Amino acid sequence: MKRLLLIFTLVTLLSINIQCSDLESSKLVHVSLLSNWGFTPLHYESAEFINKQDKKLYWKFIDSFVDTINSKKREQLRDKDIYELILQSSRDVVDSNTFEFLKLNLAQRTMSPKVEVYRQLSIAEKPKDGVHSDWFVYNGKMYTDSKDIDSLDLSESLVGDNDHQILYEFDHVYSGNVDSTLPILILYGDITTEKFQKLHQKAKKFSDEKKVNYVLRYVISESSDKVYLQGYGFELALKNLEYKVMDDSSIKKDADGQSQKSITIPNEDVSGFNFFKLSTRKPELLQKLSTFRSFLLAHSQQFDELKVWELKDLGIQTAQKVISSSDPLRSLKYISQHFPTLANSLARISVNETLKKQMESNQKFINPQESLVLLNGRVINTETINTLTLTDMLQEELQPLTQIQSLGIQTEKISQLCDKASVDPDIRYRVLPEDLDAIIYLNNMDSNVAKGWTKSLEGLGKDTLDENGIQIARNLLTTVMVVDPSNTDAVSLLSDLSEFNQQVTSPSRFGFIFSTFNKPKQLDAASPKEIARLFIYIKNKAGLNPTLFLFRAMNYYRRMFSPGYISKAVMTHSIQAIAQQYRSVDTRSMNQAMQSVDHDITLQEMNNFVQNQMSIASDSAPLVFLNGRVIDLTNPKMEFSDQLLLQLANEFNQLKPLYTSGDITEDSSNLYKDILESKHWISVQGSKLLDTMSSDLITPEPTQYLKLLFNSKDSQLEKDYGKLLKDAIYYPAESKDTIYPITHLIIGDFDQKASRDLVLNMIEYQLNPENQEISSNVRFSIINCPMESSPNIFGKYLLSVRSQIKSLEDLKREFEKKLTDIIYKYSESNENLFHLQTRYARDYLRVNITENVPVVIVTNGRLTEIKNPSQSIKTIHNLNVMELKKSKTSLEILTGTEKLDNNLMMVAQSMVSNHMKNPNIERRSIPNSIEFSFRVINTQSPMKFTLVLNPFTKVAQKIVPIVEAFSKTLNISVDVLVNPPVSISEFPMKNYYHYVMQLDMKFDDKTGKLLSSQTSGTITNLPESRVLTLAMDIPGSWLVQPIVAKYDLDNIRLKDLGQENVLNAVFELENLVVEGSCLDVTLRGPPAGLEIELTPVGNSLTETQDTIVMSNLGYYQLKSNPGIWKLSLKPGRSSDISQIYDSDKEITLDHQSVIIDQLYVPTGNLYIRRKKGKEYESLIQEDEEPKQPQATKEPPSLWSSFFPKKKSIEEKKKEIQTVKNSDPELIHVFSVASGHLYERFLKIMMLSVTKNTDSPVKFWFLKNYLSPGFKEFIPKMAEELGFQYELVTYKWPWWLRKQTEKQRIIWSYKILFLDVLFPLDVKKIIFVDADQVVRTDMKELWDMNLQGASLGLTPFCDSNKDTEGFRFWKTGYWRDHLRGKPYHISALYVVDLQKFRRITAGDQLRATYDQLSRDPNSLANLDQDLPNYLQHQVKIFSLPQEWLWCETWCDQSSKSKAKTIDLCNNPLTKTPKLQNAVRIISEWTSLDNEAKDLDLKFDKEKEKNQQKQQIQKDLEKSKIDLADLISDTLNEAQKLI
Repeated sequence: MKRLLLIFTLVTLLSINIQCSDLESSKLVHVSLLSNWGFTPLHYESAEFINKQDKKLYWKFIDSFVDTINSKKREQLRDKDIYELILQSSRDVVDSNTFEFLKLNLAQRTMSPKVEVYRQLSIAEKPKDGVHSDWFVYNGKMYTDSKDIDSLDLSESLVGDNDHQILYEFDHVYSGNVDSTLPILILYGDITTEKFQKLHQKAKKFSDEKKVNYVLRYVISESSDKVYLQGYGFELALKNLEYKVMDDSSIKKDADGQSQKSITIPNEDVSGFNFFKLSTRKPELLQKLSTFRSFLLAHSQQFDELKVWELKDLGIQTAQKVISSSDPLRSLKYISQHFPTLANSLARISVNETLKKQMESNQKFINPQESLVLLNGRVINTETINTLTLTDMLQEELQPLTQIQSLGIQTEKISQLCDKASVDPDIRYRVLPEDLDAIIYLNNMDSNVAKGWTKSLEGLGKDTLDENGIQIARNLLTTVMVVDPSNTDAVSLLSDLSEFNQQVTSPSRFGFIFSTFNKPKQLDAASPKEIARLFIYIKNKAGLNPTLFLFRAMNYYRRMFSPGYISKAVMTHSIQAIAQQYRSVDTRSMNQAMQSVDHDITLQEMNNFVQNQMSIASDSAPLVFLNGRVIDLTNPKMEFSDQLLLQLANEFNQLKPLYTSGDITEDSSNLYKDILESKHWISVQGSKLLDTMSSDLITPEPTQYLKLLFNSKDSQLEKDYGKLLKDAIYYPAESKDTIYPITHLIIGDFDQKASRDLVLNMIEYQLNPENQEISSNVRFSIINCPMESSPNIFGKYLLSVRSQIKSLEDLKREFEKKLTDIIYKYSESNENLFHLQTRYARDYLRVNITENVPVVIVTNGRLTEIKNPSQSIKTIHNLNVMELKKSKTSLEILTGTEKLDNNLMMVAQSMVSNHMKNPNIERRSIPNSIEFSFRVINTQSPMKFTLVLNPFTKVAQKIVPIVEAFSKTLNISVDVLVNPPVSISEFPMKNYYHYVMQLDMKFDDKTGKLLSSQTSGTITNLPESRVLTLAMDIPGSWLVQPIVAKYDLDNIRLKDLGQENVLNAVFELENLVVEGSCLDVTLRGPPAGLEIELTPVGNSLTETQDTIVMSNLGYYQLKSNPGIWKLSLKPGRSSDISQIYDSDKEITLDHQSVIIDQLYVPTGNLYIRRKKGKEYESLIQEDEEPKQPQATKEPPSLWSSFFPKKKSIEEKKKEIQTVKNSDPELIHVFSVASGHLYERFLKIMMLSVTKNTDSPVKFWFLKNYLSPGFKEFIPKMAEELGFQYELVTYKWPWWLRKQTEKQRIIWSYKILFLDVLFPLDVKKIIFVDADQVVRTDMKELWDMNLQGASLGLTPFCDSNKDTEGFRFWKTGYWRDHLRGKPYHISALYVVDLQKFRRITAGDQLRATYDQLSRDPNSLANLDQDLPNYLQHQVKIFSLPQEWLWCETWCDQSSKSKAKTIDLCNNPLTKTPKLQNAVRIISEWTSLDNEAKDLDLKFDKEKEKNQQKQQIQKDLEKSKIDLADLISDTLNEAQKLI
């Protein structure tokens, strides 16, 4: 009914003209982000993308584009024309998939930083005679005349090292590799010029003749235009206004007085209508559609807070709205990005109880807080993903799938192969010793009496898993762990199990089999037998919880005392901890139990089972079996509890067919045994219960799958190896009608007896009638790959007699021969085939044949190294069982494929497995019981996204638009599970969001000009009366700052825009962050305090950056931009003690080259090695006595001591020009501010400091949140008042737990990064809050003795009794923790940075923060709580009370002594700070007026400068117009003549 009413309104509005102020265009926020480098030409970006794909194709593209563009009139080409020429030139060079990704990369400007590197390089090397393009350097000498290339002496001697011919990894070398015997010719050229074409052709000729190494570098003119970037998001969060933060100052108007009005309709839903599409279809109705859209927006902006009872079902109601939409993916995007506005209407939807039950069922397997994004099962990191990295990932995924497609396999079949044929079969091992005591069970589910649990197995008969389905009090799920209890990985695993057991009532029975035959390697190590004895004793004596607590204690004390092993000290402390925690056992009895032999017979039975029946190696990692199936619980990206619950849920579903078939029943007395012995695993799943294992297969290393073809870009090589596989002889002999699901390639050195024995075992297995059911599906072939020292006798002999071998029996006779009986007759064809096989195995497949591993089996691509030949029959059988299920599934899918034969079957299976089983890529699957909310099906692409999303998260806001765009552009299917919490008690999302991306190029239809500015973001449908704060959501390596923002981005209230409709904010990518981890290879740990620096090469405009290495992961961070940099140790103590070390080449280096040529800078690694004799010297300088400034004047007189003369402004201006950071007289003051109000306070604070401080002052401000206007004002103010200033920033490290609220992020910057935020020559810093007024000379605080502390803070005042109830530190936790120490306020503090760095205080603060911030309720006042909490470790010197006075905590009598006054918030009155400032601080109004006068003065100067610039522009334009007029006149005259 409501929608009908809206449609009626639409029709009405379209039929009449409405003129009503209420229906004007909605106000919106528009954000764009620019590079800080100039615009880069698209043809160079295209060339770099193609070079990344294939260096040979790069030169083909260059030639093609040069030929194409030189056939056109260059000056007449528009941006669109050049783009079409790029596509025309590349279409014939690259394949169709690469062509599509070229267009995607061009649209996203992926290669722009790389092209900028070339621009900087050409500027640095530019000739001094003014030549702007097309010159070359030959043999170290520069030539600027193109004619010089014809007269080069190509035979002259090579020059030595020369700055003009240093080559880099990114350089384009025509021949592919540099020949060190030839001179280097570097051509710097603009490839669009005719001059370049001549030089290029000549240089290519010289290179083809092997006379030079030809290197091409682009020459790109500098540009004032910038690149519009994408791949980022921004949010507008509703702001908490408990305290007023709006500045009452009037908002400045645009210079031209014009408001930004235009009819632009974004591509988004408004109340179910997509007005963008409507306006596209009916452009003549644009004005009326805009009017109706505004009407709906005005109606939807009514923003009322929901009541608690209205929130409860909001998750289900949101899911309902999405699922019922005609375009659910777009609906999910719109709702998640505009939720606060839509919440009221969503809350009125009637709840669908069926959907509610389905969601509750799903969330038994998937946590409602979990967000999961998969691409063909590949896990995508939702924290770091962006459009550029996803583009690369899509190309990585598509390439192998396209190669499979080239075999003649249809897209639909490829998707099925990836989904089904790559899934490992359900292999069950008989983990059931005959001696039942060989398994120690911790619990027995059959005796579970937990409330609500059932004895019935009926839950197995249901299609879906309901809420209580898995809560069965039977031993249906049995988890057995085979562990060496002294193994640290095992102890960690069992510690996790202990924590899991405390948190969750598990449906599993847990059992242990101990492997105790290893001997301790350390003298003070506890033996596995001792630990196992203790385990059994505690289990029998005290029960489950104390037994598991043992491993928690062991894991804790292991980390403290001996991280690499379990020492006796670890056991002693663990026993003491158990005795303190549980009274049922004591230390004496436990120590005795460790030496008792009472249970040694049981332990021996366990060892026999592990070694003999299970064949598990003694050094194997802990193995976990769930109902006989090996499971992995070591995923570092998932909590242990989540991993185990997911495995249990999957296993529950696997058991359903056993229940329905009657293999397990309600009457089963031993469910575990019945499950292991079920025939289901054979008949249905094609696998077999394996009584014994092969240690060659059950290893901690991930299974490796090889691609049998498509490993190179050499088409001839691919043909040769394809023919090799096709012509190989397979056993048994093939027939045209027989397709073998499994092919083994036995690759080895067959001069080795172990290799020949393996072939004999393979033959024996194939000939054994008992194996017929499996062996009839198997064929094998033999490929030679000898070791370097091998005589190569048997392999060559076998090739010479291969035509005589007609059967397996014939083959067996040949392999039974002794090597001494072999007679080989030379044959050139056999020799060639032998060497071709060797190259295929060794170089192409990279199989490594050694004395320890003389032979391997490659089973449909699966690589198995045969280290234990005695078990090879077992290995062959297990391999067949493991691969048969997948292979039969593949065969079923491929049946009907036109070119299907044994080779296609083998190669396709190897490629699918190689792709889907890559150990470096994590892949996951969704439990079969999960029912997706909706699907977007597309059969054109073999790729598929799978999304599990809570719509009330930033992940959903960001991921959905990305997936939607790529799905449409590349025709990718999408499966979505909308996964909100079923019950909600708090408003779930208080922000609006937009992700900026554009996957195609836009050009102006009339001018053909590139519309770069369309790569920006807009959020509409915003509440105009609410205060919003804007925050950027950017990739990890970006540092951005606003450069255009007329309004306060921290406090946006759209109604303040007046007649303007658009709040425009332009940001700039200021820096790309270089970050990494540093390791001291001498001491094997992070070199905390190591000083490093990053220096630009050939760019005099960029300054050197320096920092120290943290002890936290050896982390370091430095700022950079596109270009070439040198990372080196800072001269001084660091470089005196250590050197940079190349771990690959094992050499020391002066520096490490860093090339910044991409938008997303990967994390790097830096290694250092100590110099001889300095292995244990401290990297951090010990405390030094502060240097006293040299006296340059006469000592002060008695008169001047009592009445000191203040320096004038002019004196301060003169003095400040020569002061450096390290000057002890220079006082460094640090502050942070966000929003116009706090910037107003900040100006007043600066005035108060400079007026009262006679010493030179340098202010440091956190750049992240300052407005463009303030940053423009600061240099003028510094010049006027005679102080220095610098803006600093630090990117939040990826490993440190993030804050999401802007205010808490700002608090964090006040305290977390003090050791790395400032240059290393800054020795001390004073922090002053922005809303503080200083009334004294800061030199007094600067010179104060901190008495050995690195921090000096003022304790909270205790004298204002009105606020006594708010002094939380006096009671409860804080009182107990402080133990009599004061709680300090963080509004003012002084930091001795030298001491702070020396004691690694920053590392301690960050580590403690990371630990405490796990609890969202801790660190409520982050910048204060953290240093106060840690003051027992990081000492705080308490400043005298008069250093900080604020009315909230101090009484009025102490105000007269105050050296600084802070405008603390008052929780009693909550009075706005502006009101308090005028009332409390007598000088505040005069300081405020002075700051406003400075503002006014600078605004007038700015206006004059703008007028001058406009006049200059008009003059230039008039000159051009005059020139055009003269030219036109001459042309007309010429025509008349």
